[in-house]
Amino acid sequence: IEVGAGKTETISFAPTVETPQTFWDENPAFIEAGGAFLIGQSFGGIADCQAPCTATMPMGGSGTVRGGLTIRNRWLVGLDIGFLSVEQTVENRGIVLYPAGIGAVSAIPGSDKDILTKRGFTAGIGVGVKFGDRFPVGIRVGIGGFFGGFSDERSGDFLTKPPLNATLPNGQLAQSVDYPIATTQGSTLTAFYIMPEIRAGVRVKKNLDIMLVVGGTLLISPDAPKWVEEESIVAAGTDGLATFKDENLANKVQFMGAPGLLVNYRF
Repeated sequence: IEVGAGKTETISFAPTVETPQTFWDENPAFIEAGGAFLIGQSFGGIADCQAPCTATMPMGGSGTVRGGLTIRNRWLVGLDIGFLSVEQTVENRGIVLYPAGIGAVSAIPGSDKDILTKRGFTAGIGVGVKFGDRFPVGIRVGIGGFFGGFSDERSGDFLTKPPLNATLPNGQLAQSVDYPIATTQGSTLTAFYIMPEIRAGVRVKKNLDIMLVVGGTLLISPDAPKWVEEESIVAAGTDGLATFKDENLANKVQFMGAPGLLVNYRF
């Protein structure tokens, strides 16, 4: 700075002071919400049947809400809550009914159907890591518990067994008569879950990302869902009361793919 002879100059300045970052600046809280389409190969159990039996692929959907912290703007640690519902249909497997005192009666071919449904809530924790700002990508894994139920909506047509040499008033031999059966049995299902995912998306605002997710849901249950004979007694036309024998409806371990969409907001 040059100052001429006999002149006075006044110089003022203000030091620049950086505001110290708080814990929340370095580790902002976040909330996520999203949904996914669920698809698997098979529930196992009665769905693992041979031709002419047919089984659809298990399909359904899930939704989740997550909240936690973004540690140093990279690591995501938080809590998860969610809901999932998946259904699979099994047809023409030749289900067998047991009227009391008569013996086994097979369903009329092509008439029997089992609609298997798994539905419930999930709760757990998750850890992930992300890279990039404008186009963030990352990986994440969640673990926790599934708390819900598993049901089998079973139906089919059967034929009565007429008494041997029984005759009608007109002298003709009595004929078998077909009758429908429709019953539902459900049970509580609890399981441990693992949900891995790969995510990639775009930052639409400073604190808002929209992500495409490719993941999966692995459920591990201590007990396989079962059909329990004594819990479902049905009317078998003129044959009286009948039951279906005990059997495993699905496997203990089930996996489903879960492609979906997720929105992440940081506070």
